[in-house]
Formats: sequence, structure tokens, C-alpha cells
Amino acid sequence: MSLPRFAKSLTSIGSSSWRGGMHTLAESVEVLTVDASCTTDTLTVVLSDGRAVSAPLAWFPRLLEATPRQRADWELIGGGIGLHWEAVDEDTSVASLLHPENFVRLPHTRMQPTRKNRRVHGRSRYDALREYLESKATREVMLKFKDAAEVLGFRLPPAAHKYRAFWANQSDNTNRPQARAWQEAGYEVDSCRLSEMDGWVRFRRRGR
Repeated sequence: MSLPRFAKSLTSIGSSSWRGGMHTLAESVEVLTVDASCTTDTLTVVLSDGRAVSAPLAWFPRLLEATPRQRADWELIGGGIGLHWEAVDEDTSVASLLHPENFVRLPHTRMQPTRKNRRVHGRSRYDALREYLESKATREVMLKFKDAAEVLGFRLPPAAHKYRAFWANQSDNTNRPQARAWQEAGYEVDSCRLSEMDGWVRFRRRGR
């Protein structure tokens, strides 16, 4: 789907979704894309509320056939309501990732559940954070954002510096591996400072 056609379709959806004075598209676009990455078989999008939503690349044949460099060359649509890959002329939206049953149809195959609807087993990229916290014997642990890369082995995503929701203590952490890491270590986030220059997060051990 080309970018103009994608934008036109969004306009069409928005204009036809008013019922009883309520814009039914609001739930779909209240969160925005802040980061995205692709493996050989999975697209993962980080949202402004801290969630990470994954979908199989099989849903996006052009991305599936693209090179790693082409997959990494994406740009935001509408400030984050969607993503566009210019090199392969592919688009997706936050709405389609959150509600794939309304947007994605694969010929001759059944819809496969995304990671949003199932617990992902095996190692997480945030397991290093869990191990780091488990090694601490203190009631509180303060971690500066600039030191997080040394602990994790990668830089924190932009959402960690900009959105407090990234550090939220939610009981349902199926799609929030960072929260699962500190909760499994027995900690919760007590407070945080959002800043790219001198940001930090303070963890407090639960039950003490």
C-alpha cells in the first residue's frame, strides 16, 4: 500500500467512525509509535505507553522479503500513528497492530495470535535487568539511564526517556518485558526522572 493510499484510508476510517457524537477511532490512535525493529520473522513496535507489540513479518510480505537494511529504514506517519517503509512501499498503523483482527487478512491461513495475546517464554532482552536487581541486597536500587546500557547491553528505547508509562508497575506485563524483569526480581518502580541527559529510575524492593 502506498503512503497516499494509506493516509486516504485513515481519513476514510476516521470520517465514518462517529457514532452518537463519539469518535470510535480514538482508542486506536491514543497511543503512538516511538520505536520499531525487525528480526527475520517478527516486527516489534514500542508504543508511547510503554507497551511493545509484536506481529509476524508474514503479515507484511514486502517486509518479509526485504533486506535488513530496508527493514531498518522506516519513518513515522502522522507523528506516530503509523509506520512507512519507503524502500519497499509498506505501511502499518498502531490500530492494525493493536486490533489485527480488523485489519489483517492472510489468504489461505488462519490468523495467528500476536505476542500481545500470549506469554512469550524464553529469554527476554531485559533479563539482564532482572539479574542485576537480583544481585542487589539493598532495599532500594537507583539506576541512571546513562548506565543502563552497561547493565542491559543495549541503550534504553526513546520511550524510557520520554514516557512515565514505560516505568509503570502494571500487573499485566505480558507485552512489557522491562516491567516483568523488575517484578520477577522482587522490585517495583518507586520513582523516576525522565531526561535524556540525567534521567534515572529508583527501584524499591516489594514487601518491605
